Amino acid sequence: MEEDKSISRVQINQIAWDVLDDEANPEEVRELLEYICELVVRKEPLPPEVLRYIRDSLRAYLDGSKKSLDRSFGVKRKPGRPKADREQRVDMATEILRMRMKGRHHEYALGAVGRKFGKESSVIGEAWAAHKFDAHIALRLEWPEEKTSWTEGELQKLAKIFLKESWLIPPGKKNN
Repeated sequence: MEEDKSISRVQINQIAWDVLDDEANPEEVRELLEYICELVVRKEPLPPEVLRYIRDSLRAYLDGSKKSLDRSFGVKRKPGRPKADREQRVDMATEILRMRMKGRHHEYALGAVGRKFGKESSVIGEAWAAHKFDAHIALRLEWPEEKTSWTEGELQKLAKIFLKESWLIPPGKKNN
């Protein structure tokens, strides 16, 4: 019996977004293309996510924003160092925040997290800059079930860490 190689609509969307951002994993793209071929062979309708992926890929090639069909469909990446996947970048940022909440200085946290993930401090810094908010949410989701809010001390640390972030309302300030 043939193994079902279906790909969920969520996975299709994620791959398509990664292709648009030049962050797609070429192996995942190839799996998606194989899946599309199987749907066509079985004469099954293509999900709307697949049709958008094909449309966006063709449009990127035709408008010249991607110079080859391989790049526009995500089979080949943009030249240069590939970015760490989003999940890993959020994990890096969360680890930075975890260390900062324990009182570590930012530079120390960058180095320690860099060693943990085997990345340069600059890569860790980029992950932190791009995913501070995600790290804040991820850290909150790690709480035990009985914890319902940040302590006053934690709020003070967050206010200091996210001093220039408009999305964090520091303790004692009201959202108007």
